[in-house]
Amino acid sequence: MKTQFLALATLAIISLTSCNKDKDEDATRPKTRLEILMEKPWNARSITSNLYLQGQLINSRVEATSGITVDFRNDGTVISYQNNSPVDTLAYSLSSDNSMVMGDLQGSVDILNDSELQITFTIDEGTPDMPVLEEVYDFTR
Repeated sequence: MKTQFLALATLAIISLTSCNKDKDEDATRPKTRLEILMEKPWNARSITSNLYLQGQLINSRVEATSGITVDFRNDGTVISYQNNSPVDTLAYSLSSDNSMVMGDLQGSVDILNDSELQITFTIDEGTPDMPVLEEVYDFTR
């Protein structure tokens, strides 16, 4: 009887130890870029608008933002909030080459870590006599 009890106790300890090891491995696994993006909402810090004509910067403006938050969801939507009230929902996708599509805009994710996100969108009509608009969105957590 004692032998059976010891065998069951040893088996229980071994199985609990192996479960903890699996959890530890998950905890140390680095987060994917998508997991970082979706982990928590992002607070907008600034928007920089650069206007180029034939490759030359002709105007630049930095706008400080407050009260604007974006929340990237795992269903492929991003919700924009102004002072905690939802104002817009768009579809988004993040590719492995750091390109991002958000609604009709195509851009690139320049910085993405646990505390900082920077996305650049470029609007180019494709004709040399038309200006090119580049907007850089900076977010923090």
